[in-house]
Amino acid sequence: MPGSLAVHLVGRDDQVAAVADGIEEGPGSPGRLTMFTGARGVGKTTLLNAVDDVALEHGWLFVDETATGGLMAGSTST
Repeated sequence: MPGSLAVHLVGRDDQVAAVADGIEEGPGSPGRLTMFTGARGVGKTTLLNAVDDVALEHGWLFVDETATGGLMAGSTST
């Protein structure tokens, strides 16, 4: 069962700024590929939501998808 989302993002300014830098730098930027990992409850989803906001502010689309069997087949079919 998923936990609840945090109301405030604390201590993650550097990670959010790194993603914003990657978006602003454009293609080829090392910050454009980002992976958030960690134990349950450390704030991965909250951080992802903050990055979602940054992407939208820069005019990007944001896709939120859970990896399940058949994900790629469903994403590429028309």
